[in-house]
Amino acid sequence: MKTKIIAELDCMKNNEPTEVSQPPIGIAAFACMVCLGVVYLAARPVVSWLHVWWAGVLIYSVIPISVTFIILYRSSWHHELPRVKRILSMILSSCIIFCGVLLFGLAIIAALYVAFNRLTAFKD
Repeated sequence: MKTKIIAELDCMKNNEPTEVSQPPIGIAAFACMVCLGVVYLAARPVVSWLHVWWAGVLIYSVIPISVTFIILYRSSWHHELPRVKRILSMILSSCIIFCGVLLFGLAIIAALYVAFNRLTAFKD
């Protein structure tokens, strides 16, 4: 047991790259979805108090995109790219993930609306 741990530590000392991991897109998308819900619930009173439509769009979009960007940038995904290309790639990926989360959320809301609308149709 002890020799196995020592062998693993010796392997970690080498500067060789470790196994290629899967892209963290799923984790980033889940975090974006959770962040979007939390930000919406937390900032809705403030945004409605401001009476400025673009403030809501800015708050509801920038914070989840930033969270997604941080998750993607801190991961070990595309470390071989130069820094500027990597940052631009992560920004583009974050925006695409955010749009996908919005479409997924709208699809869920539409499905729930249709399901509850059909359930209330039998109420008569």
